[in-house]
Order: sequence, then C-alpha cells, then structure tokens
Amino acid sequence: MKTTTKRHPLYGRIDDDADLGIAILIAETEDGQYEPIGPVATINEAIECANHDMASRMRDLDLGGEPACHELYRVWARDFEGEYTVVFEMAPATMKPFPK
Repeated sequence: MKTTTKRHPLYGRIDDDADLGIAILIAETEDGQYEPIGPVATINEAIECANHDMASRMRDLDLGGEPACHELYRVWARDFEGEYTVVFEMAPATMKPFPK
C-alpha cells in the first residue's frame, strides 16, 4: 500500500531556478523505501543531482553491484506553514516531471 504525500500548494508551478530554501532530494522505490540523495536549493540542482545519482547507480550495476531500483525522485521543501511537502517529482529514466 502506498502512502500519500502532501504536495506543496505551488506544486507544478515553481520555477526551476526558484530558491527552495532548505530542500532535500529523495529517491523512492516502488514499495515505498526511500534513500536521501542530498540537499538541493533549486529544482534544476535537484535534476543535476538526480542525474549524477543515476549515473553512479548505473556504474555500480555495470560493475556487478545491485543498486536499489527506484521509481522516482522527489524534492521536499517547506510549504507556507513550515511543513515539508513535495515540490517536484521526476522519473529516473527521463529526469522529466513524474506524472501527476
């Protein structure tokens, strides 16, 4: 069973270079497991970090490793009330916004 995540009120309308404050990029698997990738300041930085993470996972796979296969990357940042919410989601294969 998937958990629901609260989305930011401006989800899908935040500029790629907008300052997100203290945000974090998370990789999530289909079964709900997650792995923090690192802090990011903008959506563009999150995309860059996700690309680097995916390349690292592919290198590990090529070398015989078994990296986690994740379904999506999520960027979490504070909303207007100070709670962490999802501001952006992207598919690992394309690094494009994940279907809403």
